[in-house]
Amino acid sequence: MVLSAERVGKKELAARMVLSAERGRGRLRIVEARLEEMVGQSIISGQDSSPDDGEELSLLQRARQSSKQSQDDLDRISRVTSGAPMEVRTGSLGRKTLESLKEIERNRHLHLAQQGSQVIEEERKRVQELKQRVQDEVKAQWEERRQREANCTSFNSDESSLTSSDHPTE
Repeated sequence: MVLSAERVGKKELAARMVLSAERGRGRLRIVEARLEEMVGQSIISGQDSSPDDGEELSLLQRARQSSKQSQDDLDRISRVTSGAPMEVRTGSLGRKTLESLKEIERNRHLHLAQQGSQVIEEERKRVQELKQRVQDEVKAQWEERRQREANCTSFNSDESSLTSSDHPTE
């Protein structure tokens, strides 16, 4: 039972690695297409050549060569992982390697959980700060309005006292 669970786990790991390699190849193709599109547009648009163009072409050639090497590496990894299923009972992976992989996966999950907790805590702090700023702003506006109303009231009472004193009484 334990061996079959480990076998399933190994097959899942191999499948994930193949899937990851395929995703990497897809991303690489997208980047290459964008790069070629950008280079093609600069050539088609008739931009004057400058000394930097030689550097750009050299960079493009290096990028293509690097992407080719990366593609070769991804293909090689894919062939190795798909062509050699990892069976525990045949000893293709040592016990220490398996334990290391499990520990790495546990640590990765723990790290992701910690990061998630940190993000949540930071968002809570940010929301609290925003609430405090809103409260301070509302309080300042309320004080300003109260002050204006007080000034208007005192202005009106001063005006009424002036008008009554300006008019002589009998």
